[in-house]
Amino acid sequence: MIYERDLLLKEISDKTERAERRISLLSSLRGEALIVPPVNELRYAHYHLLRYTMDNDIAEGNKTLDHCKRALYDTYEVELLFHFKVFETFAQDYQKFEIISVVPQYIEWGATFENLRDIIYTCPRENRGEYYMRLEPMLPPIKAITDSLPAARQQINRRITNDQKRNFWKVTGVVISTLITIIGILLAYSST
Repeated sequence: MIYERDLLLKEISDKTERAERRISLLSSLRGEALIVPPVNELRYAHYHLLRYTMDNDIAEGNKTLDHCKRALYDTYEVELLFHFKVFETFAQDYQKFEIISVVPQYIEWGATFENLRDIIYTCPRENRGEYYMRLEPMLPPIKAITDSLPAARQQINRRITNDQKRNFWKVTGVVISTLITIIGILLAYSST
């Protein structure tokens, strides 16, 4: 019994530490609201942990572990949703711009997100642990993509500004040329 209790406490400790590290990571992703679901799960876990240690009730220990696992799974889900939102916002903001002219890897980035979306929709969720462990290795590549978006956004905005300036001077030149032509025609017509 002691051995089983020690193993359960060790697993609870490991899952809690992993969830806490991931919650810290999430809190750095620009939004405290991102960490609410996993933090709530840890709150529930700690409640059951108290019940487990006070009453020595194995069922409470198992509930503790389940909430720790859920907190960890929630961190993956929240991070994935965050990265999808950042990428979708970028794509929406520049839908009228030829992004690959500034970001040649944009098509690959889109394919990475589409592959991830396919995995999310096609992977069975009966075993949440296995499901999220399949997603975990995909997080670093999509984080690298979303980390690259601010620089890409800056380059695209610079290109758009330069294009607008160039177009302004082109239109201004056409208007001035047209006015000069009209004035020349009027002067030539009035002198005859």
